[in-house]
Amino acid sequence: MATGTGLDAQIGLGIEASYGQVAVPSAFYEFNSESIEPTVTKLYSRPLGGGRFQRAARVRTAVTGAAGDITLDLVTHGLGKLFLMMFGAVDTQQVGGTDEYVHTFTPDADGLRGTSATVQVGRPSTDGVVHPFTYVGGKVTQWEIAAQMDAIATLKVTWDFQGVDLSQPLAVPSYPAEAQPFTFLDGSLTLDGQPFGTVRSVTLTGANALNTDRRSFGGVKREPLANNEWAYTGTFESEFESRDAYDAWVTGEQQANLILTFLGGTIPDTSNPYQLVITIPVIEYTGEAPTVDGPDVVAQNLPFKALWNGTDPIISLEYHTTDVTP
Repeated sequence: MATGTGLDAQIGLGIEASYGQVAVPSAFYEFNSESIEPTVTKLYSRPLGGGRFQRAARVRTAVTGAAGDITLDLVTHGLGKLFLMMFGAVDTQQVGGTDEYVHTFTPDADGLRGTSATVQVGRPSTDGVVHPFTYVGGKVTQWEIAAQMDAIATLKVTWDFQGVDLSQPLAVPSYPAEAQPFTFLDGSLTLDGQPFGTVRSVTLTGANALNTDRRSFGGVKREPLANNEWAYTGTFESEFESRDAYDAWVTGEQQANLILTFLGGTIPDTSNPYQLVITIPVIEYTGEAPTVDGPDVVAQNLPFKALWNGTDPIISLEYHTTDVTP
């Protein structure tokens, strides 16, 4: 018997062999919140001659998909499959025969074609039953990594699904042992190899432009495909320490090698820390001037956009962990 509250909720993910084919969850996540909802379509027939009230026999209802967010802490273990769903490509290297593995995630050449997941959410009802809601054909359409002063870094993943299957059994969860959160206290931000000022918060967002409405006769929803520019944007808030960033914004001066790093404890069998490292080779500021709104230190919000230099991945995420596979 469960508590009948969110304390007994669970989320698991399985990578699908093909789009919409149910995969048994093999990775489970301790999470903060989820907001996945089915897309329910109502069709009402209102012919003349039928009176002035909607007739019950003239209504059709169908589930035409599902979508929503999952928010969780950034931790040292177990996030590889989520990162793979966000980017599409991964290269894994073992460090010198030790327990350290570096998984480097980059945007794939196919725009996530052939990359999809089943996500199962276990939702407890007050009678103590945890009900499985199994969402199939999952594609990540957007993600956000955020960190601010005196807080744990978080990841929010926005999903689009082909549909929901209520017939699947609830999976038995198994969580990564000794996973520790990455925090702002262990974070750093550098630009062109130099620490960037007095940073108080960082937000980084990826928007995977996909055609999520590839529906046709028969109620079939086909795999979403890339259909526009994929954008990586962000904002960091700092103190106004010089006019350099403002000048770079208004003149269009591009900046090199934005690197956001989070460190954890020491990886066993090494002297190296757990790490999450995000690298963007080229950014441009997209604009905000520092403004004075009181007697305190003047703050400066610096929104930016990643640009592709034509050679390196526009963005990469390195996950230094003991996980042998993503």
